[in-house]
Amino acid sequence: MKWQFNFTVGSKNYAAEADIIDSTLQIEIIQVKCKDFSITLQNNRPLLQFIELKRPLTWKQIEGDMKDQGIINAVIQKLEQHLAQTKK
Repeated sequence: MKWQFNFTVGSKNYAAEADIIDSTLQIEIIQVKCKDFSITLQNNRPLLQFIELKRPLTWKQIEGDMKDQGIINAVIQKLEQHLAQTKK
């Protein structure tokens, strides 16, 4: 499932595309591509949904060389907004 989103960090605007590239009963892996960077993030949303826990998602960067935590946090916030609207 692919989708596009925009986000702003400081005064810079970004346009990105996200794609869920793998999903198991425990984890979900999402690749985010932007003109300036590409990262792959992993979360535990399927596990939390399966055991019906209302905890925040745990995210981990598993690929990519993005070190700017502000950008990563903005991407995660947009991903969570989209995932909350498209619950399995």
